[in-house]
Amino acid sequence: KDNAKVKYITIQNWSSKIINISNKRGITYKNTNLHWIEGSLGGYHSFSYPSTILEGENSSSTSMLLTLAGEEGEWKEGGSKMIHRASNTKSKIISKSVSFNGGNASYRGLVKIEKGAKNSKAYVKCDSLVLDEKSRAYTFPHNQVFEDTAEVAHEAYTAKMSIDQLFYLENRGFEEKEALSMLVMGFMDDIIREFPFQYATMLNNLMRLELDKIGALA
Repeated sequence: KDNAKVKYITIQNWSSKIINISNKRGITYKNTNLHWIEGSLGGYHSFSYPSTILEGENSSSTSMLLTLAGEEGEWKEGGSKMIHRASNTKSKIISKSVSFNGGNASYRGLVKIEKGAKNSKAYVKCDSLVLDEKSRAYTFPHNQVFEDTAEVAHEAYTAKMSIDQLFYLENRGFEEKEALSMLVMGFMDDIIREFPFQYATMLNNLMRLELDKIGALA
């Protein structure tokens, strides 16, 4: 409906043999806002693609996704689709992934701004943290812009764990796994803060259990 606000929250923690395909769809009408937020852990292969069709003027949608790929052969693929059909629409996609112990994480997303969706704005940011040499991170962005007045921005980076930061924390008395967990949680913090308190607490606990699997980096 017009002027509505919806926040859709998902936390997934699958067993190691599960193949999970998650497709969520939404349509925004005039002056509405749809906010997807998801934490994805576990599973052998996991795919998550929340999508929004921005059908009404001045509507907006945000998608925030964090994923952990922490076992050899595990594949986590996440992303979003934002399709702008009306004027003055806004979308934002924020994706963060951590891969370790031979896990693979990828972002795959689509931003499409159709002709006539005047003054629409889209922003995409996908960041990856790779903790060891066996693990991988990939980014596959896809932008289709058919409106001259639209603005689209994309940021992405892939980084390894900072040995200097790890060394600093270890010199302050933290064990290596504890220091690693602190750094990873800090990397994810801006998305975790978007969860309601009870969900953020649950996700923090699940992530710490998953991060206990991290091997030594030294």
